[in-house]
Amino acid sequence: DTYFVDNAGDRVVESSGGGHDLVWSSVSYILGSQIEDLSLNGFSAIDGAGNALDNRLTGNDYANVLDGKAGADTMIGQGGNDIYLVDNAGDSVIELAGQGFDEVRSTVSFRLDEEIEALKLMGSAKIDGVGNRLANTLTGNAAGNLLDGRSGNDTLSGEAGNDVLIGGLGLDRMTGGTGSDRFVFQAAADTGTFSWTADVISDFSRAQKDKINLSALDGNTDLAGKQGLSFIGSGAFSGAGQVRTDTGSGSSWIYVNLDEDLTDYEMLINLTGEMTLKTGDFLL
Repeated sequence: DTYFVDNAGDRVVESSGGGHDLVWSSVSYILGSQIEDLSLNGFSAIDGAGNALDNRLTGNDYANVLDGKAGADTMIGQGGNDIYLVDNAGDSVIELAGQGFDEVRSTVSFRLDEEIEALKLMGSAKIDGVGNRLANTLTGNAAGNLLDGRSGNDTLSGEAGNDVLIGGLGLDRMTGGTGSDRFVFQAAADTGTFSWTADVISDFSRAQKDKINLSALDGNTDLAGKQGLSFIGSGAFSGAGQVRTDTGSGSSWIYVNLDEDLTDYEMLINLTGEMTLKTGDFLL
């Protein structure tokens, strides 16, 4: 059956086994039990919520909040700046390019589908969030989270908890928040080599036992196999696999040399604030 709803007081009743049913609504609406699908229409920002079934919720061209509730739901925002509430690992969010700035708020670990810009982890559980190729905004909750921006110029905020932040490709800005956080660089391409292309760590804190994790890097790409890294303080490079630091203009700069060419470096990382870094600040 197909139902057309235009009043918040409208009520749709279906029995179990009564077929696959759809509500078209021009007002904010919560599906009653045994109704599978909801499609929002009209010319205003309205919201839609599902039930315990595996629902399909479709927004209109305005800003919608779609909440699948229980079940493995499919939520499609269409136009507007939409918010999706996710509570099941099987939930799926679908957006197309040019359909607004959209955010998923999730109480379970979640990987952003294509064309979704933001992910905010909710609740108190230790869950993880993964971005996509866009410039994502990823925000953790009060527990320890892993946030992985993938490609794109991402903004990662761990909030409370002992978080792991991976910017990935692109010009990324990482803020650990409170707790003992790990800022992870897995490849030389994860950051640039100029001050304006370097990833930024905005709140590195030795007091909170934060660490900069470079252990995945090959210290000398001119040799076969994986070579280690060593921290040399503020001195000049004397060989491959060396990490040095400098300060200036309100920042601490980390330079990483990954080959035998001592005249250049392959990675530059910007820490907000001038500080004297030590070997113990790194995982090499």
